[in-house]
Amino acid sequence: MGFNHAAALAARRVLFAFVATLALTGLASSGAATGGQEKNLVAAVEYRVNANDGRVMVDIYPIAVYDRGRYRDASVDIRHDPPTSSPVEWIHDFTLLADGRALARVHGGRPLAGAKNSSCSRDVFLRTRTTRATFDAVPGVMPYGATSTWRGGVAVTAYRAPKASPPLRGDRARYAEDVRLAVARALARDHIKVSDERTQIEIQALNAFDASHDGVPVIFARTLDMNRALVSYAWLSYHGGRPVVLGINTEVAAAGSRAGPNFFGTADIDGDGTDEVIIRNQYDTAASYDIYKLRRNRVVLVFRGPLFGC
Repeated sequence: MGFNHAAALAARRVLFAFVATLALTGLASSGAATGGQEKNLVAAVEYRVNANDGRVMVDIYPIAVYDRGRYRDASVDIRHDPPTSSPVEWIHDFTLLADGRALARVHGGRPLAGAKNSSCSRDVFLRTRTTRATFDAVPGVMPYGATSTWRGGVAVTAYRAPKASPPLRGDRARYAEDVRLAVARALARDHIKVSDERTQIEIQALNAFDASHDGVPVIFARTLDMNRALVSYAWLSYHGGRPVVLGINTEVAAAGSRAGPNFFGTADIDGDGTDEVIIRNQYDTAASYDIYKLRRNRVVLVFRGPLFGC
């Protein structure tokens, strides 16, 4: 079944009518904040290496403004016709992140706008440059894998360094086994009977990260069942060395596609010392970004972003 972009965009425009006009004046830049951040702008970043001269271009797509405990869509006013504010207001210094930690500082650069027609959203983004060393340090999480010329990550305007973290406990093999078992049990309960809990679940992607900077891993994994008919998205963490399921969502798999939620990065957006998780929802020619927060052994969706692309 294809994704109806026109319908999705129409529905989002109805939602946008209830969102207050974006005001970025006074966004913090960087440095320590006590008692959490008041304001922050979180953005998706795409790094591209120019094949001709080797320069690294950085495209920054503003996703959401965090403002005193609430999130607002950072593109709603730009998508109005005519726009209610100028993309120049988005030009700030950004901290590029890798695994929730500062990778480099960049200035927002010049604003650019993508195409707009009846079936496309209008993408507004900032373009700047960075070094090849920065590019090489990016983990490169993208839905179809990192390449030698294309990688993705997260950036924020207000950043404070997290505390020193011990190494993640456990290893990838252990995480994978725990994910397979958790998903198999969920499928057996809600969908199908899996005869062999350990071998009938295929892991398509598994990301482990330290959201609390305490050495306890949080896992976001994508799996397929033995019939390749159901795709599951699993969140796990650990307590006392034992896996704890934070959430599992199962959908009908799109044949031969990795469309859907993919881990994109982490950032402490609200300044409370625990990273939020940014998930990229990939469609055929479009993408959107959601922000999740970990709260008491559960995962909470705190922001659902607009579509970028057609």
